[in-house]
This record gives sequence, structure tokens and C-alpha cells, in this order.
Amino acid sequence: MRKIAHMLSAGVAALGLSNAAPAAEAPPLPPQHVACPADDPSIICGDSAAEDMLPLPGTNWVVASAYMGAGGIRLIDRTSRRTIKLPFRAGPDDALDREAYPTCPGPLPATVHDKLLTHGLAVAESRGGIHTLYAVHHDTRESIEIFRIDTGKAEPSLTWIGCVVVPGKIGLNSVAPLPDGGFVTTNFLPRGGALETDFATLTAGKDTGELWTWDRRNGWAEIPGSKGSGLNGVEASADGKTIYAASWGRQSLIRIGRDGSNRTSVSLGFRVDNVHWGQDGKLIAAGQTEGGSKVVAVDPQTLTVTVLAERADTPPFASASVGLQNGDEIWLGSYGWPNIAVAKAAPAGSPKPQNKVD
Repeated sequence: MRKIAHMLSAGVAALGLSNAAPAAEAPPLPPQHVACPADDPSIICGDSAAEDMLPLPGTNWVVASAYMGAGGIRLIDRTSRRTIKLPFRAGPDDALDREAYPTCPGPLPATVHDKLLTHGLAVAESRGGIHTLYAVHHDTRESIEIFRIDTGKAEPSLTWIGCVVVPGKIGLNSVAPLPDGGFVTTNFLPRGGALETDFATLTAGKDTGELWTWDRRNGWAEIPGSKGSGLNGVEASADGKTIYAASWGRQSLIRIGRDGSNRTSVSLGFRVDNVHWGQDGKLIAAGQTEGGSKVVAVDPQTLTVTVLAERADTPPFASASVGLQNGDEIWLGSYGWPNIAVAKAAPAGSPKPQNKVD
């Protein structure tokens, strides 16, 4: 059931269905072998689904998850678009940081290293070109896996340093670091439910989960008043006092204090998936529309929204789950399609205030 549950989490997070209508057709799933036009500048060919991706600080690399396909954490050069798979360093060279992650039972089995499937990603920037990578992991255990990325070489290296296994039936989706060394994560949908019932609950916009924080001193804690429908992407303010989370089921972005105070949200009008800080201090939210994908920028203070890119679902790409700014380009990753789409950022326009909900 664990495998099925996390596949549902990915699958429903890619369906741009309308609350007001009965089940619409899902965006097209990729054929077994997706033809990729190598000479098309609007497509970066791949062999795994980049469900999430974000810039690696101080480098020209983008780090991408692998939710399906060949697996493994990927790096993509922002200029040349060259993609490499980071080897999973295992064995005696791996040192579990027991002080930072005292409850971690140990590294993942060696059998999954080369085909590691990851979901949401986050990076905590550190000094000296060595950063901490957090990755949502399903399958062998429901956990946040933590890695050290050393960017001091021509090609960064990846070393596993710890994990945090989730309690109960929490079904993880995304993660964001907090300044105290902990993190905040989203319970998109509890594991072990009936698929049809869970799907109907999500598409109806009903509550399915909540926000959780973890740190080594206090362990797991639910953020009060944070329940939402299909809580997906998540980010935190620099001081860790404000959390921003996507509500896929309600097509909105939630802003809430870490202590549960001052909750508000903005309706975005599409199924909001991953959320990350952009290069101009705004939140970049991406997700699925009816028959397409959309990426917007949201001002964290005013919650005004500016459209950055839109794309129709056509092979060799569909169902965007993340948007990333790369100069005047917007890169779109997908939960299930192996390729990355590249769109020109929309011309600068006037941001539009949205109707507040909740």
C-alpha cells in the first residue's frame, strides 16, 4: 500500500480537474518511450521525471528529483543544459550525523541507491560550498533523506548524512528547511487510504492533511490550524516564522505563521503543486490547469499574482509540477513526463490581486 499511496500522491497532483465538474480527463500520461526532439530548444530531454527542481546555490547547476524512470538525483547545467546523475555515495565513506538526526535508523538499502526515487527537494545553503539537500523519499520508508552536496569541484558530489522517518500514516510531498536546522513538510494525503475515496476528497477540495515541523530537540509537531486539501509545495520565510504552502485541492496558496497564527490564502485558479523562492524574492508556484500547465509569481507580502508562463499539454511534455526561473526562461518539470519544458517568461505586466479565501 505504501507504493500505491505515494503513486496516488503523484498522480492526483498532476490532474488539473475542476471542482465544479465531474471527473474530467486527466492530462495525457507519457507513452512507455517518449520521443524527445534533441534539436528542439524548448525541450530538455531526460530519462526520469523532474517532479521538483531548484538552483544549487553558488553554482551554475540546477538540482532535480527523479520521481519515475531511471531514478537518482540529477544536476542540470543552466547554460549548456547538460544533465548528470549524482552517484549515491554509500558504505564506509557515509557518516550518519547522529547528533543532527538522532532517530535515523541508518542508510537506505544499497539496492535502491542507483535507482533512488525522490519527490520534493529543498536546499539549505551553507558556507564553503557545502550545502544540505533534503529529499522526500517513499517506498522503502516514508522519510526525509538528507545529503551533503559539495560544490567545490567541477561536478558536485553527493553524500548521504541522515534521515527523518515520519510517524503514523503521513504521506509526504514537499519539504523546506528552517533556520534552526529543522524543516517543515506537507502531509498531502495519509498513506493506506482507498484510492477512489481519497481522490474524490482531494478533487472536492476537502481537508486531507496538515503542515508538520521537525527538529532534533522537539521531534515532530503539527502546525495548529494548518489543515488543507492536498497540501503540496512548501516554503518558509528566512526567519522561519511564516510558512507558505500550496493547496492542490483548493487551487490556492496558504500563508500561515509557524505558530498557526494569521492564516490567509490566495486563490490561484489552478492545481498548485511545487512552490519555491524565485530570484526576485517572490514565490514561484507551478501546477496544472485544464489541459495545460501554469507558472506564476506571488508576492509574499501582498499576495498579488503575476503570470510567468503557460503551456498546453502536448508531447513531449505535460502536467507541470514545478517552475524554475533561469534568466528570461521558465523551466517546467513534471511528475511523470521524463523531459523538461523551456518557456520564455511572459513580458512583465501588472500583478493582479486575487480574491482571498479561508
